[in-house]
Amino acid sequence: MDLLTAEGLADLLDAETQMQRRAAVGQVEGRSTAVWERWRGELIKCLANVEAFLDFGEDDEVGAEAVDEARSDARSCLARVIGAVWC
Repeated sequence: MDLLTAEGLADLLDAETQMQRRAAVGQVEGRSTAVWERWRGELIKCLANVEAFLDFGEDDEVGAEAVDEARSDARSCLARVIGAVWC
């Protein structure tokens, strides 16, 4: 059981409304974990693009577009995280 699942179980026990129960059940079932893992994977890809540019950019194996792509992808991921947290 990961931390999000344990917190979901605690939230389920403390839930006072149907909406709170539904959200907690989703957490217990691992839906939140899957979302966070997907975002984590996206950010790791962004980091890999920046590191590749830093390591190989001078050799023209990896162009500056890798950094631009990483920046764009990171902003997109951040927007989704903010949207999920502040909904």
